[in-house]
Amino acid sequence: MDPAEFGLAPPRPVGDVPEVAQAVRDAIAAAGGRVTFAQFMELCLYHPARGYYSSFGPETEEAARAPAADYVTSVDLHPAFGHLIAREAARHLDRVAAGGAGPLDVVELGPGRGLLARDFLQAVAKERPDLHGRLRYTLVEPNVGWAQIQRRNLLPEHAGRVRWVRSSGPLLPLRRLRGVVLANEVLDALPFHLVERGRAGLEEIYVGALPGGALVEAAGPVSDPSLARALERGGVELAPGQRAEVSLMAEALAHEVAGAVASGAAILVDYGDEAGQLYDPAARPRGTMRCFFRHRLSDNPLVRLGRQDITAHVDFTAVSRGLGAGGMEVGRLERQAQFLDRTGLPEFVGRLEADQARLPREVFVRHRRAFMALSDRQGLGGNLVLVAWKP
Repeated sequence: MDPAEFGLAPPRPVGDVPEVAQAVRDAIAAAGGRVTFAQFMELCLYHPARGYYSSFGPETEEAARAPAADYVTSVDLHPAFGHLIAREAARHLDRVAAGGAGPLDVVELGPGRGLLARDFLQAVAKERPDLHGRLRYTLVEPNVGWAQIQRRNLLPEHAGRVRWVRSSGPLLPLRRLRGVVLANEVLDALPFHLVERGRAGLEEIYVGALPGGALVEAAGPVSDPSLARALERGGVELAPGQRAEVSLMAEALAHEVAGAVASGAAILVDYGDEAGQLYDPAARPRGTMRCFFRHRLSDNPLVRLGRQDITAHVDFTAVSRGLGAGGMEVGRLERQAQFLDRTGLPEFVGRLEADQARLPREVFVRHRRAFMALSDRQGLGGNLVLVAWKP
């Protein structure tokens, strides 16, 4: 169809962010012809000026660059998610509060638009005012643009309770925390390496460039012996031809979180599995890497550089290992549907059903669908919720 025949403007092609594409090709040239997939991801997602997560791109409209334009998380669906996270956190904050006076820390990594912080603080103010008066909620945010959006969503209502710190990479610039660290769909966004079992053993999949500039995959020896050790520690042996993702940064961040907490807990929510299931060659022979762009899935990360999300399932065995090395004990690892059921989602559903007669039908349906989506085990309800603590 020719759009002009119908009086329509032709669709605008969506290509690379020029600065990101140039940075990728410059890095490939500087490295002698190829970079690891982790280095490629770092540039695409976290390029200082124009990466997917670090800028709003050429569009000036906030929504055009918000990840919610490409995918939806539990926080976007309904405030009940943050409310129930707050209930779980309160159990651990009670234990910390019993240990002495002083502020109770809640630290959120990857706070996005600040919706989880807003819902969390509103829930604690309503259900646990005794804790609310002692809360110090810290948003760890490296990007000024996102911090501005968070401030609009949190201030002035929560002034005096929230603060911001900047960080980059798998480092947490805080120590001796007494409270809870939160991360919702953060670990999956960390750069990871691609590996494959070749004829000669474990190989790494790199990103290279053809003479004309097109990006291509290139196999070679592993860049870091830690990749093989990470699989070995998880009891994983890839089948011939099997491809997989290995995130050294996810385990490093988990270790960093555990080391930052003097007393309290970590609540980490993400899609993923324990190593035995994640690296099952029958279920996932080509790994779990996928891209999101305008709510469409793709398996090609070498296009739309800087404009699409690149992600993979989280190895919760490695994350648990990182937490344990930092002195935390993993107490629970359960599907989000189970977690929400345990912490009180049925109460929300029950109240909604009781109010059905007085609510406009579209309002009732919207809330009901959100609750169903939060607990759908084929979708967000299938995410894993890991709760670890340190005495």
